[in-house]
Amino acid sequence: MAELPNWPVSLPCALIEGYQVSPGVANVIRTGSDTGAARMRRRFTSVPLTVSCLISLSRGQIQTLDDFVAITLGDVRPFRWVDFRRPVDGVNHAVYRFLSRPSYAPSGTGNRWRASLSLELLTTADGRFLLDVSDANTGLTNT
Repeated sequence: MAELPNWPVSLPCALIEGYQVSPGVANVIRTGSDTGAARMRRRFTSVPLTVSCLISLSRGQIQTLDDFVAITLGDVRPFRWVDFRRPVDGVNHAVYRFLSRPSYAPSGTGNRWRASLSLELLTTADGRFLLDVSDANTGLTNT
């Protein structure tokens, strides 16, 4: 499998203002019965989350972001970026995909722009179970 591209290092991180994570699809089916409580079950084993965020960019960074989305990702390819909900220490990367191309609006003076990103969060923590405390040398170290 080909290595996923990383978020360009020349682009800033997301702003806390406007950062939002929400479920992409309802994942529960309710089945009513003649008597008693309704039965519930999962529809899918994994449901991607929708992430909306803003980043503050210069004009040159706008070109970098546009090239990353259009050329590197071809509008549809997933990429690796930080999962901002997780602690900084340790592995906190996740796999994202753009739902649409970024939109831009001026921020204050004409030198800075705010890019609005609409992303799909496909996996968190590189697809690892977040409570897994094992390592390659000693095995499970669940302490």
